[in-house]
Amino acid sequence: MKKLLFIAAAGLLTLVLTSCVGNPNTPEGIVTSAMECMVDKDYAGYVDLMYFKGKDELSKEEKAQFVSILEEKAGKDIEKKGGIKEFKVGVPKLDGDKARVPVDITYGDGSSKKDDVAVIKTPDGDWKLDSGK
Repeated sequence: MKKLLFIAAAGLLTLVLTSCVGNPNTPEGIVTSAMECMVDKDYAGYVDLMYFKGKDELSKEEKAQFVSILEEKAGKDIEKKGGIKEFKVGVPKLDGDKARVPVDITYGDGSSKKDDVAVIKTPDGDWKLDSGK
């Protein structure tokens, strides 16, 4: 009986935790995931969320190059501002298989920035960050 109760409690906990995550395969879900990667300095995770037209997958060298660029440019800028304190993802503006998602970013130094993130629906039907390439 104790095992059954434990299994039921574990199942309920799993259901509650996964219901808070939301759907990452939406324009706002992908942008939220991307912003979380930037907060966590997970540049490889950010690159995994990007879509490169005509490529199913990047080579290890290509991925490493994009990770390095992100770390060098965006990472250092974010670090200078004290990191990302919080972000708010807005309602996407859809245009067919493309969308622009507004994001309000507040940095650790108190400064803030409004940005629009371009996303695209891939041929597989998944939403990804539009690399423009």
